[in-house]
Amino acid sequence: MDAFQAAELGVLQHLQVSFYHWDKVMLFLSRASDPRNSFLWYFPVAFCLSRAVGLKVIWVAIAAEWCNAIMKWLLHGDRPYWWVHETKFYTAEDRPEVDQFELTCETGPGSPSGHAMVTTAVFFVMMSELASHIQLRNRSQANDIRDRERFIGRLPWLLLVFMTTGVCISRVYIATHFPHQVVLGAATGIVLGEIFVRLRLESLSFGRYIFFSAFFFLSIYGQYAFLCGLNFDPMWSLKLAMQWCAEKTWLNLDTMLFYAVARDVGALAFIGLAEALPLTVPDRVGQYPLKLATAVLCLVYAQGIESIALPRDNLYVFYVLGACKYGLVSLGVVIIKFVLFKIFFTKS
Repeated sequence: MDAFQAAELGVLQHLQVSFYHWDKVMLFLSRASDPRNSFLWYFPVAFCLSRAVGLKVIWVAIAAEWCNAIMKWLLHGDRPYWWVHETKFYTAEDRPEVDQFELTCETGPGSPSGHAMVTTAVFFVMMSELASHIQLRNRSQANDIRDRERFIGRLPWLLLVFMTTGVCISRVYIATHFPHQVVLGAATGIVLGEIFVRLRLESLSFGRYIFFSAFFFLSIYGQYAFLCGLNFDPMWSLKLAMQWCAEKTWLNLDTMLFYAVARDVGALAFIGLAEALPLTVPDRVGQYPLKLATAVLCLVYAQGIESIALPRDNLYVFYVLGACKYGLVSLGVVIIKFVLFKIFFTKS
């Protein structure tokens, strides 16, 4: 495995040397593919345009993060920025140099890539729904227009390919992942997206939401307890990140697996609560100015909640508040859409 990862490290170094002036672009792509953006950007927009699509987006994001957490502890993957220092494959004389960036020092295990998995899964759902919408429009068009629409119908899939490729390259470039880790993450994301795009989630009861919230939490905690019972330290990667990160200020607790799980549990439970309350408004064909205005307001609200800094002195309090924080985002998006749509259609 060391020889294989050394070959992959050569690919990483080639990217850093060949595209050294693209560092800002790579950091932008890495930020854009942060799993929390599924809750802060993609879910609010998708939900305001279509409740059905919005629910698929948040469900597939949560399922992808859960799968990612399970797989990370099972696969025990190193990250390049610490592996290059820890491995015995190199001697002190030939150990390669790897550049680090402000987003490099993630604290969880490296395999598979959560950025690649979650972003690919979410974009697969959104682009699939967009392509289906274009295909439905295409059926009612004349032949000459239909050819143009058929080309337009391929654009969502091209966007998915470009987005996934860009995310994977950026994660390797900043030395956060080896190439095989981003490929595994993207492939798993496609599988999850294919599953969730076929599901109808609008009629799920509040009890189902609570059940799956509890299942996601207990399964992760159970795996953690099992590993501890085997005298294996599940937090091994945090120690390596703290040891080999070039700048300690780049370490971020938001990248810890338990925080991601807390975020998922909170978002799922609160949106289940929103679905249980009489806050559902029917999605009507058209009304795009209203839907876009609602989406903008929801995005402003989500970013406002995200800007609230959480105390980090106590990890347990940090996790609980993180769950409430993202729960309020999902609940708030549902309430804002309900209120604005009610006001508009009442006046109409």
